[in-house]
Order: sequence, then C-alpha cells, then structure tokens
Amino acid sequence: TLTHIQNAKIAKRQLMVNSMSLVGPMVGVLMLGFTLSWQQLPFTLYPGMETFLICGTISYQLFFLALVLYKYSQGISHRDIWTYVDMVVVSLNAAADWYFFSKDIWGGNFDPEQLVYYSVLSFYMIFRFIDYAVNADRNPVEEMNKRKTGLVVFDKVKFVWVSRSASSIAQVYPDIANHWDRLVKAWGLKRARENCEINIYCTDPNMSSCQDLVDGLQLTSLYLEGAIKIGRPS
Repeated sequence: TLTHIQNAKIAKRQLMVNSMSLVGPMVGVLMLGFTLSWQQLPFTLYPGMETFLICGTISYQLFFLALVLYKYSQGISHRDIWTYVDMVVVSLNAAADWYFFSKDIWGGNFDPEQLVYYSVLSFYMIFRFIDYAVNADRNPVEEMNKRKTGLVVFDKVKFVWVSRSASSIAQVYPDIANHWDRLVKAWGLKRARENCEINIYCTDPNMSSCQDLVDGLQLTSLYLEGAIKIGRPS
C-alpha cells in the first residue's frame, strides 16, 4: 500500500542519516590526520596523494552538508542555534575549498594559518557528527510517531505478570528487580520510568502468603515504584 511505501522510504532515509552520523566522524578524523601529516612532508606530494586529500575532504564536507540539510528539513522544532552555525560552517568550507583550489596549495603547500583554519573546521564537523550520533534527546521512534505515517510503533515496554502463587513471585522477583536496577543505573530513574513499566499482580488466595510477600519486598526499589500489586488487574 501507499502507507507501507512511505514508511519504507522514511526508514531508508533514517538509516542513511544514522549511517552518515557514524561514518562521518571516522572519515573526518582520517582526513584531518592525513592532511596534517602530508602537508608537513619535506617534499611535494605525489599526484595520487593530492587527489586523495581533495576527494576525501570534499566527500567528508558533503556528508556534513547532507546531515545539515536533513536536520533543517525536519522543521523548526528540530532547529536550534547550532543548526545555523552548521550552515555557516558549510559556507566556510566552500570558501576554503575555492581558496585552496585557486592557490593550488592542496599538494603540500599549506602554511600554518591555513592548517589551523582547516583543522578548526574539521574538528567542528567531527564533534557535530558525534553529537548527532549520541544525542540522548533525539528519539527516532518519537519522531516517527510525530510524522503520523500510520506505522504503529511502541517506545515503552510494559511488563505485566499475573500469578496465583506468592512463592513463585518471591522466587522470580529478585531477577526482575535486578534488571530494573541495572536499567536505572544505565539510564537514570526518569528515563527508566518513561521507557519501562513493570506490574506484577499476585492473586494468591492465601492472604497470609500475600502479606509475607509484601513484607519481604517492601524495601526494594521496584516495590517502591508500585510494581507489586495484590489482586487482579483492572
């Protein structure tokens, strides 16, 4: 259907952007290292080396341009002051490339000031790629939902367990609580609550066993989150 085709295009585009955000820093570090090293060699670069620097640098800059255009196309809600700084850097890259070509200095003739200029632009792009790749505030699932494409996705795990045996819950609970504690340690309590909800219902007819269960778990972090409930789910 048309909806499935649109969803496939969105998924493909998101995959390409994520791939660029991961490959971008590696290409940037590689080209920066080669440029700083080769531009200080005591002899003129071989033609192949000069071509490698030119093609590698421009390819890296085009990766960054594609990422900037993608972020800008996501709408005003996805733009901040750094988005406009990115656009300025793209313009500076174009100006620098034009200058390097006009002066024919790619072949190992950069002076210290030009190397500093090249390095500053490269470092900025590298850190912007890394920032996009690891930014915790960016939620691809939430972004997909906002696009309202009709694709049903879930960004919260809800674990529900109903048991008629208080003893079974007591035996399994430590493992569940351990996973919860590890999740909180890795993500923080707020994010863990936002992404995971655990509900354990004890329907044991023996109220004494239920009370023993509560007494044994009431000081645990997961119990304090309201995960243990006596009775059937509504």
